[in-house]
Amino acid sequence: FTEITGTIDIPTAGIYHLDGKHALWYARSRRTTSDFDRSRRQQRVLRALWNQIQAQGIIGQLPNLWGELLNTVQTDLNLNDVLYLAGLGTQIDRSRIKNSFLDGANAHRFVSAEGASVFYFNYEEISQTLKSAFEPQNLNRAGQPPAVVEVLNGTANPNWDAVAADRLTWAGYGVARYGPADRSDYATTQIIDLRATPKGSRLAELGRLFRVAGPNLISQPDPAAEVEYRIILGADWDPCQRAAIGVFPTRTPTPTPTPAPQ
Repeated sequence: FTEITGTIDIPTAGIYHLDGKHALWYARSRRTTSDFDRSRRQQRVLRALWNQIQAQGIIGQLPNLWGELLNTVQTDLNLNDVLYLAGLGTQIDRSRIKNSFLDGANAHRFVSAEGASVFYFNYEEISQTLKSAFEPQNLNRAGQPPAVVEVLNGTANPNWDAVAADRLTWAGYGVARYGPADRSDYATTQIIDLRATPKGSRLAELGRLFRVAGPNLISQPDPAAEVEYRIILGADWDPCQRAAIGVFPTRTPTPTPTPAPQ
Protein backbone atom coordinates (compact mmCIF):
# COMPACT_ATOMS: atom_id res chain seq x y z
CA PHE A 1 0.00 0.00 0.00
CA THR A 2 1.06 3.60 -0.45
CA GLU A 3 0.04 6.84 1.18
CA ILE A 4 -2.18 7.49 -1.83
CA THR A 5 -4.25 4.32 -1.59
CA GLY A 6 -4.15 4.04 2.19
CA THR A 7 -4.37 0.87 4.25
CA ILE A 8 -7.01 -1.31 5.83
CA ASP A 9 -6.31 -3.42 8.90
CA ILE A 10 -8.59 -6.33 9.81
CA PRO A 11 -6.72 -7.95 12.70
CA THR A 12 -8.94 -10.98 13.27
CA ALA A 13 -11.59 -12.91 11.36
CA GLY A 14 -15.13 -11.97 12.29
CA ILE A 15 -18.01 -9.70 11.34
CA TYR A 16 -17.21 -6.14 10.31
CA HIS A 17 -19.39 -3.30 9.01
CA LEU A 18 -17.42 -1.65 6.20
CA ASP A 19 -18.32 1.44 4.24
CA GLY A 20 -18.08 1.35 0.45
CA LYS A 21 -14.45 2.49 0.28
CA HIS A 22 -13.19 -0.03 2.80
CA ALA A 23 -15.30 -2.83 1.30
CA LEU A 24 -13.58 -2.13 -2.03
CA TRP A 25 -10.16 -2.18 -0.37
CA TYR A 26 -11.03 -5.47 1.34
CA ALA A 27 -12.13 -7.03 -1.95
CA ARG A 28 -9.22 -5.77 -4.04
CA SER A 29 -6.31 -6.18 -1.62
CA ARG A 30 -3.74 -8.83 -2.46
CA ARG A 31 -0.64 -7.64 -0.63
CA THR A 32 -0.64 -10.53 1.83
CA THR A 33 -2.64 -13.00 -0.27
CA SER A 34 -3.15 -13.56 -4.01
CA ASP A 35 -5.48 -13.10 -6.96
CA PHE A 36 -7.13 -16.38 -5.99
CA ASP A 37 -8.01 -15.12 -2.54
CA ARG A 38 -9.13 -11.80 -4.00
CA SER A 39 -11.74 -13.56 -6.15
CA ARG A 40 -13.10 -15.25 -3.03
CA ARG A 41 -13.38 -11.93 -1.20
CA GLN A 42 -15.03 -10.27 -4.19
CA GLN A 43 -17.76 -12.89 -4.10
CA ARG A 44 -18.11 -12.40 -0.36
CA VAL A 45 -18.60 -8.64 -0.77
CA LEU A 46 -21.26 -9.21 -3.44
CA ARG A 47 -23.12 -11.60 -1.15
CA ALA A 48 -22.95 -9.16 1.76
CA LEU A 49 -24.17 -6.38 -0.53
CA TRP A 50 -27.15 -8.47 -1.63
CA ASN A 51 -27.96 -9.29 2.00
CA GLN A 52 -28.02 -5.59 2.88
CA ILE A 53 -30.09 -4.68 -0.20
CA GLN A 54 -32.76 -7.12 0.92
CA ALA A 55 -32.55 -6.32 4.64
CA GLN A 56 -32.89 -2.57 4.10
CA GLY A 57 -35.56 -2.76 1.40
CA ILE A 58 -33.35 -1.00 -1.14
CA ILE A 59 -35.20 -2.50 -4.10
CA GLY A 60 -38.36 -0.62 -3.16
CA GLN A 61 -36.33 2.59 -3.04
CA LEU A 62 -34.77 2.14 -6.50
CA PRO A 63 -36.98 4.70 -8.29
CA ASN A 64 -35.78 7.39 -5.86
CA LEU A 65 -32.15 6.21 -5.99
CA TRP A 66 -31.92 5.70 -9.75
CA GLY A 67 -30.51 9.13 -10.57
CA GLU A 68 -27.85 8.84 -7.86
CA LEU A 69 -26.96 5.33 -9.02
CA LEU A 70 -26.32 6.50 -12.59
CA ASN A 71 -23.66 8.89 -11.25
CA THR A 72 -21.62 5.81 -10.34
CA VAL A 73 -22.78 2.98 -12.60
CA GLN A 74 -22.76 2.90 -16.39
CA THR A 75 -25.41 0.57 -17.86
CA ASP A 76 -27.68 0.23 -20.88
CA LEU A 77 -30.47 -1.10 -18.64
CA ASN A 78 -33.31 1.24 -17.80
CA LEU A 79 -35.07 1.50 -14.45
CA ASN A 80 -37.84 -0.92 -15.44
CA ASP A 81 -35.27 -3.53 -16.50
CA VAL A 82 -33.47 -3.25 -13.18
CA LEU A 83 -36.69 -3.42 -11.16
CA TYR A 84 -37.74 -6.54 -13.06
CA LEU A 85 -34.39 -8.29 -12.56
CA ALA A 86 -34.22 -7.27 -8.90
CA GLY A 87 -37.69 -8.69 -8.37
CA LEU A 88 -36.58 -12.00 -9.86
CA GLY A 89 -33.55 -11.98 -7.57
CA THR A 90 -35.68 -11.71 -4.46
CA GLN A 91 -37.55 -14.87 -5.47
CA ILE A 92 -34.42 -17.02 -5.68
CA ASP A 93 -33.82 -19.39 -2.77
CA ARG A 94 -30.29 -18.69 -1.53
CA SER A 95 -29.77 -22.41 -0.89
CA ARG A 96 -30.17 -22.99 -4.65
CA ILE A 97 -27.50 -20.48 -5.67
CA LYS A 98 -24.19 -21.99 -6.76
CA ASN A 99 -20.91 -20.18 -6.49
CA SER A 100 -17.33 -21.26 -6.93
CA PHE A 101 -13.85 -19.88 -7.51
CA LEU A 102 -10.41 -21.22 -8.33
CA ASP A 103 -8.62 -21.23 -4.99
CA GLY A 104 -5.17 -22.14 -6.30
CA ALA A 105 -5.31 -25.73 -5.07
CA ASN A 106 -5.20 -26.88 -8.70
CA ALA A 107 -2.36 -24.53 -9.63
CA HIS A 108 1.35 -25.29 -9.46
CA ARG A 109 3.74 -22.40 -8.98
CA PHE A 110 7.23 -22.27 -10.39
CA VAL A 111 9.82 -19.77 -11.55
CA SER A 112 10.52 -19.74 -15.27
CA ALA A 113 13.97 -19.61 -16.80
CA GLU A 114 13.42 -15.88 -17.33
CA GLY A 115 12.76 -15.40 -13.61
CA ALA A 116 8.98 -14.89 -13.88
CA SER A 117 6.65 -16.35 -11.24
CA VAL A 118 4.28 -18.60 -13.18
CA PHE A 119 1.20 -20.65 -12.30
CA TYR A 120 0.51 -23.84 -14.21
CA PHE A 121 -3.08 -25.08 -13.95
CA ASN A 122 -4.38 -28.62 -13.96
CA TYR A 123 -7.02 -28.07 -16.63
CA GLU A 124 -8.70 -31.41 -15.98
CA GLU A 125 -9.46 -30.33 -12.41
CA ILE A 126 -10.60 -26.87 -13.57
CA SER A 127 -13.01 -28.44 -16.06
CA GLN A 128 -14.57 -30.44 -13.23
CA THR A 129 -15.07 -27.23 -11.25
CA LEU A 130 -16.79 -25.57 -14.20
CA LYS A 131 -18.92 -28.64 -14.86
CA SER A 132 -20.05 -28.71 -11.24
CA ALA A 133 -20.95 -25.01 -11.39
CA PHE A 134 -23.04 -25.17 -14.56
CA GLU A 135 -24.62 -28.61 -14.58
CA PRO A 136 -28.21 -28.90 -13.25
CA GLN A 137 -28.64 -29.94 -9.65
CA ASN A 138 -29.13 -33.65 -9.05
CA LEU A 139 -32.88 -34.33 -9.25
CA ASN A 140 -32.83 -36.45 -6.10
CA ARG A 141 -31.02 -33.68 -4.19
CA ALA A 142 -33.12 -30.87 -5.73
CA GLY A 143 -36.36 -32.27 -4.33
CA GLN A 144 -34.99 -32.59 -0.81
CA PRO A 145 -35.10 -29.90 1.85
CA PRO A 146 -31.68 -28.53 2.83
CA ALA A 147 -29.78 -30.46 5.48
CA VAL A 148 -30.26 -28.83 8.88
CA VAL A 149 -27.12 -27.86 10.80
CA GLU A 150 -26.37 -26.46 14.25
CA VAL A 151 -23.19 -24.38 14.67
CA LEU A 152 -21.50 -24.01 18.06
CA ASN A 153 -18.55 -21.71 18.67
CA GLY A 154 -15.99 -23.61 20.71
CA THR A 155 -13.43 -20.81 20.61
CA ALA A 156 -12.86 -17.48 22.32
CA ASN A 157 -13.23 -15.72 18.96
CA PRO A 158 -16.48 -13.72 18.91
CA ASN A 159 -18.96 -14.18 16.05
CA TRP A 160 -17.21 -17.14 14.47
CA ASP A 161 -20.47 -19.09 14.74
CA ALA A 162 -22.26 -16.38 12.73
CA VAL A 163 -19.51 -16.43 10.09
CA ALA A 164 -19.80 -20.22 9.77
CA ALA A 165 -23.60 -20.04 9.66
CA ASP A 166 -23.48 -17.56 6.78
CA ARG A 167 -21.06 -19.79 4.89
CA LEU A 168 -23.33 -22.79 5.39
CA THR A 169 -26.37 -20.88 4.16
CA TRP A 170 -24.62 -19.90 0.95
CA ALA A 171 -23.48 -23.51 0.52
CA GLY A 172 -27.12 -24.65 0.52
CA TYR A 173 -27.54 -25.81 4.12
CA GLY A 174 -30.25 -24.86 6.56
CA VAL A 175 -28.92 -23.42 9.81
CA ALA A 176 -31.30 -24.10 12.68
CA ARG A 177 -29.31 -22.10 15.22
CA TYR A 178 -25.84 -20.94 16.11
CA GLY A 179 -24.23 -19.82 19.34
CA PRO A 180 -21.60 -20.68 21.95
CA ALA A 181 -20.53 -24.24 22.68
CA ASP A 182 -20.33 -25.74 26.17
CA ARG A 183 -16.77 -24.39 26.44
CA SER A 184 -14.44 -22.12 24.49
CA ASP A 185 -11.21 -24.14 24.41
CA TYR A 186 -11.83 -26.67 21.63
CA ALA A 187 -8.50 -27.18 19.87
CA THR A 188 -9.95 -28.78 16.74
CA THR A 189 -13.17 -28.40 14.78
CA GLN A 190 -15.60 -31.31 14.96
CA ILE A 191 -18.45 -32.17 12.60
CA ILE A 192 -20.97 -34.65 14.00
CA ASP A 193 -23.52 -36.57 11.93
CA LEU A 194 -26.56 -37.06 14.19
CA ARG A 195 -28.77 -38.79 11.63
CA ALA A 196 -30.01 -42.32 12.27
CA THR A 197 -28.67 -43.73 8.99
CA PRO A 198 -25.41 -43.18 7.07
CA LYS A 199 -27.29 -43.24 3.74
CA GLY A 200 -27.07 -39.89 1.99
CA SER A 201 -24.70 -38.49 4.61
CA ARG A 202 -23.14 -35.12 3.85
CA LEU A 203 -20.46 -35.52 6.49
CA ALA A 204 -17.65 -35.67 3.93
CA GLU A 205 -19.12 -32.69 2.06
CA LEU A 206 -19.19 -30.64 5.25
CA GLY A 207 -15.66 -31.79 5.98
CA ARG A 208 -14.47 -30.36 2.68
CA LEU A 209 -16.30 -27.10 3.32
CA PHE A 210 -14.65 -26.63 6.73
CA ARG A 211 -11.43 -28.49 5.92
CA VAL A 212 -12.03 -31.12 8.56
CA ALA A 213 -10.98 -34.74 8.11
CA GLY A 214 -10.15 -37.96 9.92
CA PRO A 215 -11.29 -38.51 13.52
CA ASN A 216 -12.96 -35.10 13.67
CA LEU A 217 -15.68 -36.30 11.27
CA ILE A 218 -17.89 -38.15 13.72
CA SER A 219 -20.94 -40.35 13.16
CA GLN A 220 -23.05 -40.25 16.33
CA PRO A 221 -26.68 -41.21 15.58
CA ASP A 222 -29.20 -39.54 17.87
CA PRO A 223 -32.87 -40.22 17.04
CA ALA A 224 -33.92 -37.42 19.41
CA ALA A 225 -31.72 -34.77 17.78
CA GLU A 226 -33.52 -31.74 16.32
CA VAL A 227 -30.78 -31.19 13.71
CA GLU A 228 -28.98 -33.49 11.31
CA TYR A 229 -25.46 -32.18 11.84
CA ARG A 230 -23.65 -30.36 14.60
CA ILE A 231 -20.50 -28.35 13.94
CA ILE A 232 -18.32 -27.38 16.89
CA LEU A 233 -15.76 -24.79 15.79
CA GLY A 234 -12.28 -25.20 17.22
CA ALA A 235 -9.19 -23.00 17.31
CA ASP A 236 -7.84 -24.71 14.17
CA TRP A 237 -10.65 -23.38 11.95
CA ASP A 238 -9.48 -20.69 9.54
CA PRO A 239 -12.48 -18.61 8.41
CA CYS A 240 -10.31 -16.94 5.77
CA GLN A 241 -9.69 -20.24 3.94
CA ARG A 242 -6.53 -19.13 2.20
CA ALA A 243 -5.59 -20.95 -0.97
CA ALA A 244 -3.32 -23.97 -0.68
CA ILE A 245 -0.83 -23.55 -3.50
CA GLY A 246 1.82 -26.14 -4.22
CA VAL A 247 5.34 -24.70 -4.50
CA PHE A 248 7.59 -26.38 -7.02
CA PRO A 249 11.29 -25.90 -7.75
CA THR A 250 12.52 -23.83 -10.66
CA ARG A 251 12.12 -25.64 -13.95
CA THR A 252 15.31 -26.30 -15.85
CA PRO A 253 14.92 -25.19 -19.47
CA THR A 254 15.25 -27.90 -22.10
CA PRO A 255 18.55 -27.39 -23.96
CA THR A 256 18.33 -26.80 -27.69
CA PRO A 257 20.08 -29.63 -29.56
CA THR A 258 23.20 -28.57 -31.41
CA PRO A 259 23.49 -30.14 -34.86
CA ALA A 260 26.55 -32.31 -35.29
CA PRO A 261 29.11 -30.91 -37.72
CA GLN A 262 28.95 -32.48 -41.17
